[in-house]
Amino acid sequence: MEKASNKLAGLASLLEKDRKARLNGSNGLLSEADLKIADAEATDLWNALNARDVTGAVTAHVQNNQDTLKAVTTVQVEPLPVSVFHER
Repeated sequence: MEKASNKLAGLASLLEKDRKARLNGSNGLLSEADLKIADAEATDLWNALNARDVTGAVTAHVQNNQDTLKAVTTVQVEPLPVSVFHER
């Protein structure tokens, strides 16, 4: 979970930098192909991290692992701008 959330944060930052570069008139930081891949991967991670824990396996793992429990209860997440995922 922590690795996935860190990867999502990195992708969101990269996508936001690319979006801002494009707004300023450049071609962006990413090629169109790389942009599609980064966007799809970020969307998949977002959906996975926000999915319901149907089996309870993730909840059990977090509750039984003190390091993970500490990481997920102390993390402070800033809301992502809506533009990060699909407004291009």
